[in-house]
Amino acid sequence: MNRLETDSQIIESQDFAAPKPVGMFAIDLDQRLAEFEAKHGKGIDYEFQQLGRELEPIFGKRIWAMFHEPKGTEANVRRAYDICKQRGIVTFAYFRGVLKRL
Repeated sequence: MNRLETDSQIIESQDFAAPKPVGMFAIDLDQRLAEFEAKHGKGIDYEFQQLGRELEPIFGKRIWAMFHEPKGTEANVRRAYDICKQRGIVTFAYFRGVLKRL
């Protein structure tokens, strides 16, 4: 028998294990979240996170990028927001401009 003849006769079979029941992978996420929050608090590890949570309803998720800017310290972000409130213009574009000029 040559190689071409034997290639056509090879039959492989694979035996698959029985599927695992879904319950094996069940993780009680609510319990794990409660344990984490009890140990670490409600997701606030640093001071800037508290400020970010206060400003997020006003400016949206974009506020978190401001803490990564060169002038994005907590004190500067607070001062920029106070200036925006004093002038009565509380938009993200204006806030970003004020922060850049501090």
